Amino acid sequence: MVLDTPSFLETALIFPVSINADLSKLKDKKIKLGIRSEFIKIAKDQKENVISANVEKVEDLGNYKLLTAKIGSLTIKSKINRETEVPSDSVKLHIPAERCCVYENEKLI
Repeated sequence: MVLDTPSFLETALIFPVSINADLSKLKDKKIKLGIRSEFIKIAKDQKENVISANVEKVEDLGNYKLLTAKIGSLTIKSKINRETEVPSDSVKLHIPAERCCVYENEKLI
């Protein structure tokens, strides 16, 4: 995922204190948030790090489904269990902060 500013990260996702301290130094920089698609899941009981997205498509790939969703121009893909029911219009996705990597200029920070 490519983000234009760290403000999305600071307002939409809650990171451990050490990561938040690093993000505060990047206010005017272009950064990337990286997370593997199998770690992004449809939210159930989670209260933090849940974002709403519009479902673009769901592909059944045999032993799993690949969900493609959008938040504005940002595309998010989630590899989910094939038995999981996926809403047809919008979905709440849980993005676990402990599985995220933040990059500045293609370098992990």
